[in-house]
Amino acid sequence: STRTRTRTATSSADVQGKALLDWMIAKGGSVDSRLAYSQHEHGHWGVVATSDIPTGTLLARIPASAMLSVASPFLTGPLPGQPNPQPFVQEICALAPPALWQLGLGVRLLYERLLGVRSEWAPYIALLPLSHPGVPVFFNKAEMDALQYQPVVSQVTLRCRAMIQLSRAIKALPEEKRRACFGDHEITPDLLGWALSSVSSRAFASNEMKALVPWLDLMRHSFDPNAVVTLSARTKSIGVKAAKDIAKGDTISISYGSMSNDYFLLNFGFSEEKNVHDFVEVNSDVLLFEMAAELMPKLYPDQPPVVLDRRRLEQLYFARCFGTNIVYRIGWPNDGSSWIDQKILHAAAVLTAQPDQVVSDKAQEANIAAIDVRLHNLAVQLGTSFPMGPQGYQFARCVVETVLQMYATTVAQDQEALAQAGNSSSSMRTAIAFRIAKKQMLEEASKHLHRLSATPPTLPCP
Repeated sequence: STRTRTRTATSSADVQGKALLDWMIAKGGSVDSRLAYSQHEHGHWGVVATSDIPTGTLLARIPASAMLSVASPFLTGPLPGQPNPQPFVQEICALAPPALWQLGLGVRLLYERLLGVRSEWAPYIALLPLSHPGVPVFFNKAEMDALQYQPVVSQVTLRCRAMIQLSRAIKALPEEKRRACFGDHEITPDLLGWALSSVSSRAFASNEMKALVPWLDLMRHSFDPNAVVTLSARTKSIGVKAAKDIAKGDTISISYGSMSNDYFLLNFGFSEEKNVHDFVEVNSDVLLFEMAAELMPKLYPDQPPVVLDRRRLEQLYFARCFGTNIVYRIGWPNDGSSWIDQKILHAAAVLTAQPDQVVSDKAQEANIAAIDVRLHNLAVQLGTSFPMGPQGYQFARCVVETVLQMYATTVAQDQEALAQAGNSSSSMRTAIAFRIAKKQMLEEASKHLHRLSATPPTLPCP
């Protein structure tokens, strides 16, 4: 019965949770007695308060001896009849791309996992999820297509390629090295995917260290957390303190950082609604401006058309407002101007400027000559030479609307699809929620620019 299955799972969770707690204490760590482990869907764990906890309470302290990093001591001896694996494992870890350090640490995690109960970290590894359904490296084609967002697709492709290459590199190693590290196990891309996702979704990273930190990685994310993390260089330990009064039954949360939804999805398998740190990336080229210019008469029929003449486009190109490998970022609007890429405002200012405001051919030639010395000088000049009037903000809005129209579906269609996705995979629902958040952000950006066009600031374009 369902009741029996639930009771069995809870009993198993209690046993595993107590084993991890006992292991942590044996390592010299501590956990407040008013905290308990809880297990959520997909086997993920969390921590809840069993009674009220006041602000400032030390919830846990995790010593360095409990953390797992590439450089952690090999506390367990080699496999029977095999040479010392330490230099081999660290050599394989170094084969991972430096920018993807999580994969290198994942190799060390795999080594400990394949040791089974012989591993010093066995109580911790037993609590790791067996799958990461929300992480995009495990998405199928339909789920990847559902993201409707090429920047994340490109990052997933790079990660998958790195896992395939590392799997091949391990397979090409001398048999002595492979068997010393992994016994008879074949290190497939899927297994490396589990290791990469386990690390990227759980590791603690700072300038001082990159490591898996047992118990800390049970904390859920929140932009308004009830706990904070402290790193002590003196004791080489990590502490977790209550940042506010915690009520009985509350889930303990920390902040994973002021990150975009791209980062959260790639590494943790979720996205946040109305994430003020999120943004949409779009490649910038003349076609984007042309499409925005075509949209202007539809949104603002009473305004004069925007003419994309050669001289103005040259100004924008040499100011690096568009061109090869130039990307715009558009985020959640706020009272400042940092939420929208300044190049969009530069372009809008130039393309909607009155004829007497356009830089002369002679001045343009002088500016182009100065680019070799300091290219960004021209971008600054273009941004401050022309006041950002109503039409400038209207054109900037058309750029945002053009980006929004590049998506295959609307927010309303996505919300309907999400409401009807009850029988779909959790990854599909995650993908749809991700793209909804992106489009809602663009909708808010468009509304904000429309308001600015009605009452433009008195200052020039930043």
